[in-house]
Amino acid sequence: MDKPTLRLLIRAKLADGRLPQDHIPRMWGGPGSGETCDGCGEIVTKTQMLMEGLSKDGGPTLPASSSTSPAFTCGTSSGK
Repeated sequence: MDKPTLRLLIRAKLADGRLPQDHIPRMWGGPGSGETCDGCGEIVTKTQMLMEGLSKDGGPTLPASSSTSPAFTCGTSSGK
């Protein structure tokens, strides 16, 4: 998925509550094992890095592929 499309998708998920808008105080990562990326919706394979975090309110973990994770920063900091 190209970066402009990914950015629009993540902004839409932030706007409708599918992704948290608050601070994520803890992040960790490791190889994927078939999880679905909450950012782009694609499967994170064993050859990709999976980044996960807990939202500030203690909600569910948020799996994201390493290629999507930088887009969260772009999607939440641009235009605010």
